[in-house]
Amino acid sequence: MSDWQATMSTISAITGLDMTMPGDILFNSNDSYFGGNLTVYVNNGTIPEARVDDMAERYVFYARVNFFATHIRACRILAGWYFVGQDSGYPETNFNAWYPLDDTKNEHIDVRGDHWRVVRDIASSSIVLLKNTEDTLPLKKPRSIAVIGSDAAPPIRGPNGYSDRGGSDGILAMGWGSGTTNFTYLVSPVEAIQARARKDGTAINWHFDDFDTGGAQNIARGTDAALVFIKSDSGEEYITVDGNVRRINPSRYPKSAIEEHIIIAISGRRPQELDRLGEWRQPGQRSGQRSSEHHRRRQFSWPAQCRTLD
Repeated sequence: MSDWQATMSTISAITGLDMTMPGDILFNSNDSYFGGNLTVYVNNGTIPEARVDDMAERYVFYARVNFFATHIRACRILAGWYFVGQDSGYPETNFNAWYPLDDTKNEHIDVRGDHWRVVRDIASSSIVLLKNTEDTLPLKKPRSIAVIGSDAAPPIRGPNGYSDRGGSDGILAMGWGSGTTNFTYLVSPVEAIQARARKDGTAINWHFDDFDTGGAQNIARGTDAALVFIKSDSGEEYITVDGNVRRINPSRYPKSAIEEHIIIAISGRRPQELDRLGEWRQPGQRSGQRSSEHHRRRQFSWPAQCRTLD
């Protein structure tokens, strides 16, 4: 099976491709390298009819399928469908992802259960502590903290404000592209950190403007710790974000006046140089809780200045 629009020719059928997805050559082009073109290639002898039969055969079991009034062996592509018994007595589809708010097509069955625990574990596993000088983390009930950067904030448009997550104006919990999904909720770092600060008696302030580094320095000056959240997004090239097709550079963060007590948290999808205390993450829906619970997990690290080893 091909990726979306990854088929380049009809001859792909003879080199091992069983199914082209999503079917048309380009989205909504109403043509295909398979379909009528495949029929022409079979009729003129370019592709053997036996190869088309092979595309449809499944060697493990047989099933009777009414298809153009002909009984054929079960399709290789549909093997999973038959394997789980979806051809007989299987529950009907109860949602339509394209129209989630249409009550005539969606029964809105909540199947989440305690999935939040799994989501939280995933968030925990996605965080890597890269550097922790003098065991600064976890913080020990500091007198005051500053939270810096838009990546700590709730998204202005809400958790699903950009189609296929093709944009970010708050916490970057997911990259963009066709493999994304909608959040049912999203906990930002500042929400969870503020809850922990209240519990510990810590004063908290924040500054979410990534371009006003001077303002961020003023907010952070005099605090025990400045928690700086930066992000570096990326995704599939069918979406352009901030003029970039595949990725965008990390947001800026203030240094100089606060660099003695700066702690960096990166929501990123590619390597970045790091010269301060920090952690790396792409933590998902429960981003905030993971930001307020520092673990000493260290998978890998690299210096701010790299050199090639002979």
